[in-house]
Amino acid sequence: MFVDLKNSTSIAEELGHIRYSQFIQDCFFDLHVVEAYGAEVYQYVGDEVVLSWHVKPNIDFTNCLHAFWAFEDKLRLSGGDEEVVPEVIPGLFVEGATTNASFTTPSEPGAYRIFVYVDDEEQRTAHENIPFLVEK
Repeated sequence: MFVDLKNSTSIAEELGHIRYSQFIQDCFFDLHVVEAYGAEVYQYVGDEVVLSWHVKPNIDFTNCLHAFWAFEDKLRLSGGDEEVVPEVIPGLFVEGATTNASFTTPSEPGAYRIFVYVDDEEQRTAHENIPFLVEK
């Protein structure tokens, strides 16, 4: 499997050579998650990595897909700028379920955001922040 960093030149120009070097090292470090699916690093080529598997009897050929998804999840969980955890507004959510939730808007007019974090049974997390405006 060939893994290549998209837009690496523009990322390097934006970060500068020292921060870009650390960024690439962090990405390569996160590749350890593919070992659980039998992958080995065959070689590094700049910002690219070539992964390989030994073909054995009864090999699960979907391991390459699972390895890719595990690496993608790992990058998603470790990526992005650090976000300050917003102050919780007590009593905001009045009803919740696994597929939807209802909430009471704050009484003060202004711009607000709802930060939503959803975990699944495989310890993967999705998040979203949804802006909304409370008017008089």
